Amino acid sequence: MSEVILTPAHDDDSRRLIRGLAPRPFPNVAATPTSERRPGRRREEFAVLFCLVLVLCAELMLVRVGLDAADEGYFIEQATRVVRGQLPYRDFDSLYTPALLYVHAAILRVFLGSPLVDLRTVGLLARLVIVGGLYLVCRPLVRPAIAWLPSLFVLVALDRVPATWEPHPGWPSAALTIVAVWAYARLPSTNGFRRNVLLVAIGAGAALVFAFKQNAGVLLGLALVVSTAWIGIEGKGTQVTRGLRRVQLLLLIVVIVTTTWLVHPHASRSTLAYFSVPLIAAGVSAILPAHVSGTRRGVWAGWGWAGASLACHG
Repeated sequence: MSEVILTPAHDDDSRRLIRGLAPRPFPNVAATPTSERRPGRRREEFAVLFCLVLVLCAELMLVRVGLDAADEGYFIEQATRVVRGQLPYRDFDSLYTPALLYVHAAILRVFLGSPLVDLRTVGLLARLVIVGGLYLVCRPLVRPAIAWLPSLFVLVALDRVPATWEPHPGWPSAALTIVAVWAYARLPSTNGFRRNVLLVAIGAGAALVFAFKQNAGVLLGLALVVSTAWIGIEGKGTQVTRGLRRVQLLLLIVVIVTTTWLVHPHASRSTLAYFSVPLIAAGVSAILPAHVSGTRRGVWAGWGWAGASLACHG
């Protein structure tokens, strides 16, 4: 066998290869100044928050516009009964768990103004919490220009103000659910006393959601239990296998078919698409690996798809 002699040039190449294969520590993003790692993001964040505030101010200006005699009259009449000392389920029947009735009664007793405006104030505060909570949940995952889109969708696409203010418990229960999810997402970054406080707050939030809307409280409790059993409080996760992906896709298909079966007899095709498209998009994005572009081109492409979706719905 011939002897291999390493020249200085070969020695340098081998050292360079070893350095390239050696594991490198991940950069500490938290220690990097915001101005260095995200140039212009502060201006972007200020712009999107300013737009959300403008939309909320527009709803505030419409607080005295419109009338939903059936729904708003129903909740005003029941809140007035609570103010007079009557109890739900004993003195009168109610379709919901009584938390919202007591909140409406407290507002009527404190402000002593127009009952209609008082009830809408509760709904407006719930919308404010939903918008802020959605942005806080989405902001650590994507840039501001994308993180505000769920909040914008709720205010523009789902909210029907001033046609109706929908004084149902769905708005407060959704707001408390988002707050509970935001607190749950912060558990891996906390420990000790702060983690215990968050756990108590999450449990109290789930109980309040149930007090406002029983089915929402049950679903939130199930989600918290399943998520904790699946990935743990530390959020380390579990191995994703091909069988798991198949089960997820099967469940997504079942949810889509069931939703179509429930909604279709009572709505048109456009209404069905209006509710099913966001559901399908959320399910697919949660199952399949996806990359949200941080470039300007990717943001404008996302805005283009969002505009096309709204145009189709229109």
